[in-house]
Amino acid sequence: MEIPLEILTEPAETPLSLDLGEALTVAERSLEAALAQGAETFVLAYSGGKDSTATTVLTLEWWKRRGKPVEVHVIYADTGLEIPTLHAQALGFLEAVKGSTPRSVSTSPSPARRKASGSSSSARATPRPTTASAGAPSD
Repeated sequence: MEIPLEILTEPAETPLSLDLGEALTVAERSLEAALAQGAETFVLAYSGGKDSTATTVLTLEWWKRRGKPVEVHVIYADTGLEIPTLHAQALGFLEAVKGSTPRSVSTSPSPARRKASGSSSSARATPRPTTASAGAPSD
């Protein structure tokens, strides 16, 4: 099924109803459209939930199939309010992503987590994001 790209930017009179395969096609066409418009970097906001995990996995799979045409940054903000189990899962996921595609991952606990762990480092007014970065090949 051919889905016109305009469907992504024009308001729909009725809700768009796609099966999984069609939804993936629309998503990949959106990524391709960004490339065609000159995008050099993609930034994915990762919350640790199922939707952002799926989005991150599918985007990175597309990125690898396309030969890593742009830099990709996955950003996770440690607010200190996350449920500890879900926070641990999110950090584990970022480590897995780091091992498969990105060049670097920086992790810094939020001020609340530093205080809870007894860290003597100075607290920041705002939490630092955790990022996983993947770059286009340099050769």
